[in-house]
Amino acid sequence: MGVEKVGFVGFRSADLQALREVFEKGLEMVPTDASSDQVGYLLSDGTRLEAYDHANAFHSFFTTGPVVGFSVPHFERSWERLTRIGVEQLTDIQSEDGRRWVHFRLPDGTVAELIGS
Repeated sequence: MGVEKVGFVGFRSADLQALREVFEKGLEMVPTDASSDQVGYLLSDGTRLEAYDHANAFHSFFTTGPVVGFSVPHFERSWERLTRIGVEQLTDIQSEDGRRWVHFRLPDGTVAELIGS
């Protein structure tokens, strides 16, 4: 196997503050660094996640959004927090072998996934 895990995920958003609300209030991420046009997070497995405002010229080549699955230890708690924020649910909650997942839309329209048990 050549790839061990995802090591970096980058988002470019027309509404960085709304995206931060999803990441910080919905998914309980803590920023490691931030400026007016970017924010960075280091996830517990060492993955680096960064989000950039459209004003961030250096990352202007980020023109397509990834579909990222956020793995969380407590699916119900995280999904409850995300629905409270008002994310758009795109699929039914699915499950297999004790794991559950659901796809939803981030504030800028990018599709994301919540995965957990």
